[in-house]
Amino acid sequence: MPTHVPASAPRNAASPRWRAREIVIALEPDGAGDHGIALALTLARHFAADLVGLLVESDALLRAAALPFAFEVCRHGGDDRRLDPALLERRFRQSLQRLNEVLLAQAGASGLTAQVHSLRGHRLAALTARDAADIIVFPHEPRSRWTSDELLVVLESPATDRGRLDDAAAALQGWSPTAPWERMPWTDAAETLRRLQRRRPRLVLTSLGTTDIETLRRLIDALDCPVVVLR
Repeated sequence: MPTHVPASAPRNAASPRWRAREIVIALEPDGAGDHGIALALTLARHFAADLVGLLVESDALLRAAALPFAFEVCRHGGDDRRLDPALLERRFRQSLQRLNEVLLAQAGASGLTAQVHSLRGHRLAALTARDAADIIVFPHEPRSRWTSDELLVVLESPATDRGRLDDAAAALQGWSPTAPWERMPWTDAAETLRRLQRRRPRLVLTSLGTTDIETLRRLIDALDCPVVVLR
């Protein structure tokens, strides 16, 4: 059965026993930028950590754009667009410039250090892209209506460092002060995903120690809410 965690921070938020030094936010060119940046900034302010924006440029999309009769389906209405590699590269550069401006401005306003890089590949490559990263934030633009504003989930296993998860949960109280936390034990990928979809969390907090990295990647890719991963 899930274990409920009090909505208040587990300890004094000013003195975490574990301190994250680098927070990475993995964004796609058309991803949920503002929502994800606010989440990453909350963590960075709590830990006084450096903030790194990773713009993940899809190499699969670039390969598809080179094919004849390739079109991009517009998710928010409007006409589908012809995929063109040169235009796609231009969009990537524009997105990188926009992310650089937004992230540096917001981090600077909070007295934080920030930097922005691009990464080509699948967005989940951000899990291992930076050796110094302590926390990786995967913001998700909801693809359905199953997300909820009422629950945050800590996904853990016997191998999980619970102390670090609790410190990160304390930091995230500033992002969603009234939402309750619920501990959910990891079983296997299919069953865990089914339980998460039934609970409809607003956010999932977990760590690379919860399961093997490939399984965790599949789980993150399938979820329809932000996922925060501790390394």
